[in-house]
Amino acid sequence: MRAMKRPFYSGNEYECTVCETGVSSFKPAWKSLERELSTFIYPVDSFETFNRKALICPACDASDRDRLCALYFRERLASSGGRLRVLDFAPNLANSRWLRGEKRIDYYSADLFRPKVDLRLDIQNMHELADQSFDALICSHVLEHVPDDKAAMRELYRILKQGGFAIIMVPLVLGVTRTQEDPSHDSEALRKMHYAQCDHLRLYGTLDFVEGLESVGFSVRRLDAGYFGLDVFRKAAITGTSALYVATKP
Repeated sequence: MRAMKRPFYSGNEYECTVCETGVSSFKPAWKSLERELSTFIYPVDSFETFNRKALICPACDASDRDRLCALYFRERLASSGGRLRVLDFAPNLANSRWLRGEKRIDYYSADLFRPKVDLRLDIQNMHELADQSFDALICSHVLEHVPDDKAAMRELYRILKQGGFAIIMVPLVLGVTRTQEDPSHDSEALRKMHYAQCDHLRLYGTLDFVEGLESVGFSVRRLDAGYFGLDVFRKAAITGTSALYVATKP
């Protein structure tokens, strides 16, 4: 449990699943993010996993999708008797700090551009890593930035141990079932309009995102409130439409 940065958030109405701190509320999305999304062609609240009004933990800065990821990781830790070797791509500070401190996890961070990571890797070609190197992978909001996302999916499958799991998340919009990717959307303004951010290369569809992962060999489970429980989601300020995508290597 982390010390509260801002005492007026102290309480027990909610609890962050990353730092396990009780809070009276979570912080809303920062105004610059809302401005960034103002030209997006879909409503801000149509994202599958995005609690705009209660996004950030005031104690550890974990986002709602970080909290969703932590729910599953804590479940796996509770059911696993051994150690887990984990590789986390483009890590966020809250989850990275927590996972690195877990005694039963051998944690490695990875990124192509950030200087302060354990491994400098191009997710499209991780020739530095042997087959079946890791028990678990975290790849959250990375693939939408990658030119050859199918190559990245194949590499994720290759380095994951048989029987291992990968948490793979991308921005998804409710009702958008097929991926939208147009090479003519080659300006920052057009990408912000169609893909939500200027550095996104596509907007995934809820159906063919899963189909793409399955095409490289993964088995994919979509874990939502029906799996975790609505009360659990409410306590962690995770919206009822949210879902975690867990890919396993049979």
